[in-house]
Amino acid sequence: MKSPYVNGLKPGQAPITTTFLVRSKEIRQKKTGEPYLSLLLGDCTGQVDAKMWDNVDQVLEAFDRDDFVKVKGIVQIFQNRPQITIHNLGR
Repeated sequence: MKSPYVNGLKPGQAPITTTFLVRSKEIRQKKTGEPYLSLLLGDCTGQVDAKMWDNVDQVLEAFDRDDFVKVKGIVQIFQNRPQITIHNLGR
């Protein structure tokens, strides 16, 4: 059974580890010029924004849009919406 689903994400809970579908993938630049990933992740209950700030070059080519990825990170509130800050990402 998948856990947690998008509609069950709560800010401040312990780090989550779960699998999501990548609905969109953008490579953006931090103010320092380094790349970061901006993702829209989803499952059957909805979608959630996610950001990966560090070690981006290690996972950049490992997945594309419409792939499933395993995400480990922390749920926070950003602009009144849940957002996942990703610490590890794999397939």
